[in-house]
Amino acid sequence: MTGNSSRVAAARPADMEPLISVMVLAFAADPVARWMYRDPQRYLAYFGRFIRAFAGKAFSSGTAWCIDGNLGGALWLPPGVKPDDDAIATILDESVPCDVMADVNTMFGEMLAYHPRNPHWYLRRSALSPTSTGRGSARHC
Repeated sequence: MTGNSSRVAAARPADMEPLISVMVLAFAADPVARWMYRDPQRYLAYFGRFIRAFAGKAFSSGTAWCIDGNLGGALWLPPGVKPDDDAIATILDESVPCDVMADVNTMFGEMLAYHPRNPHWYLRRSALSPTSTGRGSARHC
């Protein structure tokens, strides 16, 4: 990438796995993600699956965006499109330590309580590859 000229494009189905991998990398030091997944192996094994369930419908809805060939992106859910709640529950039950699970359920309950009731767009995930930060790309995500 040269200068600050970044290319933002609609993500294609083939972009899903590379973009989710970038998001897994980008959230590797995120306090909430790592609170849920303190163990690095568990984080690497499950966080990509969590993102697919939480925001993956952006790809099938045509509302996933990538920057500079999957160096980062944004996963938007349009009005009326909801995450895969059953898959999220299954993934969390399988992967989050028991001593954290009650607090995780409380956190998601609080998020739901403040969630807008009217139709809206929802930015489920956005991230930039850690190797690309500080290069002017973040202004697009």
